[in-house]
Amino acid sequence: MASERPEMKDGEDQEEEVAVAVVEPRRRALFDRHTAKQVAAALAFSQTHSVIGAAVAFISVFIIQESQTENGHLSVGEVTWVVSGLPIGLVAGNLLSTVLTPILGYRRLVQLAAPVSICSWLTLALSFRFPLLLVARVVLGVALGVTDGPVRAYISEVTSERLRGPLGMLPHICITINMLAVYGVSSQTSWRNAVLFCGIAPSVPQFLATLLLPDAAKWLLAHGYPAEDARKSILFFRGHPETADLEVKAILSSLKGDVSSRSPVLVRMRAVLTQSRHRRPFLLLLVQLFLFVFNSGEAIANFTTVIFAAATSDSNPYYSTIWVVLARLLGFFLSAWLIERIGRVRLLQASAGVQMLGSVLVGFFFYYRSSLAAHGWLVLVGALIIFFTYGVGIAPVTWVYFSELTASAVRSVSLNVLLVCFGLMMFSFVHSYVWLESVLGIHGVFWALSVLSVVQIVFAQIWLPETRGLTLEQIQSRYFEGAQDESDNESEKAHEMHREPAQQNAV
Repeated sequence: MASERPEMKDGEDQEEEVAVAVVEPRRRALFDRHTAKQVAAALAFSQTHSVIGAAVAFISVFIIQESQTENGHLSVGEVTWVVSGLPIGLVAGNLLSTVLTPILGYRRLVQLAAPVSICSWLTLALSFRFPLLLVARVVLGVALGVTDGPVRAYISEVTSERLRGPLGMLPHICITINMLAVYGVSSQTSWRNAVLFCGIAPSVPQFLATLLLPDAAKWLLAHGYPAEDARKSILFFRGHPETADLEVKAILSSLKGDVSSRSPVLVRMRAVLTQSRHRRPFLLLLVQLFLFVFNSGEAIANFTTVIFAAATSDSNPYYSTIWVVLARLLGFFLSAWLIERIGRVRLLQASAGVQMLGSVLVGFFFYYRSSLAAHGWLVLVGALIIFFTYGVGIAPVTWVYFSELTASAVRSVSLNVLLVCFGLMMFSFVHSYVWLESVLGIHGVFWALSVLSVVQIVFAQIWLPETRGLTLEQIQSRYFEGAQDESDNESEKAHEMHREPAQQNAV
């Protein structure tokens, strides 16, 4: 059971070692300068997702202004291809990241991708020709695809188990805030002005911050760097010399007997597909990503203004869209508090259950649209329910699992292959939505998505592990290696070092 404390091998020796290590224990402040460093690092790397937020909000804004207004310059087919260009680029970027991450590391990839992202947004804002718009959108996807997995991995590796859940929310909070900014600016002016401001601004401070931050200790050890470099990274983010060596030992122990992170990509990919300890989390994440993409929250996220324009005669659907995105932002903030209190599985199940009701309500309105034309507020209520639950549980838990379940040795290749699959799923959903709407109607689309919410509840209950309060090494040993091992013991000892003095004395 995840909640059970593992038994220590050679109990008396280990108790003595822990006792020596915790002489003069110090109470760790709720928010000290080392915690501030973890928050700052997570916030800096999360600016990649601020850019993703602008890229997602661009979809519905671009569709409205280019194909449904007299000022548009493109045909409906060209608009569809431009908005679909992002997932295409994401897939290419994810594939490229599997090769570049072992060579360059998380931090340098972010540094190199930031200028590419800035140039892509400049091209989008200044060009009126379809080929240039499409190329810029694809290149932007490549820049984001190269860094999406590394950003999530970096945040999970440099943050403590106490902060990993809450700080895992930062990328999604940044996505939502920048979506709000894009919708707000676009409601008053052209989408071109919105992307100039919201698309470019996050990359500048991110680039500067990464010049000051160290590489993650787990990445350094997994790729053959000296243990002293990893120790310095741990001290930078933790500040406790007495636990740094234990954390280094825990990481090294978890890597023993596993495929080397410096092995060729195909060797590591073979390990992901053939070794049970890597295949099982890979398949769990693949199914969870499918349920995440084919979710009513993603439909609202990508086609918000389009759906509201179909539901009401309001000449400016952006205002309803802003309310919905605010609900998602509130959900993310609440999730940062809930995810470490009620656990991943229960939060995911509760969110999916309530979201199903919102999907049914939206479908109900569009099915009886002729009779309920004066009650367009029903769509707003349903969308608020969908996006709030999407923000409070569906998205955060999915992406926290994404950064928690894979082992260090295969993390870069496993996460990037999963992101390739994610990009293909997103492309399929975005590119086929208009067709699905024409075949099933908006009501049919949302009712079908409500059925998948039920599937999400069942899947979480039967197959997803509860990882609350566990280190990355403990998650691997408890759920995917069959039994605890030396890495679990070392992780447990490092974990004890950060306990309250009263708890430590009890041990």
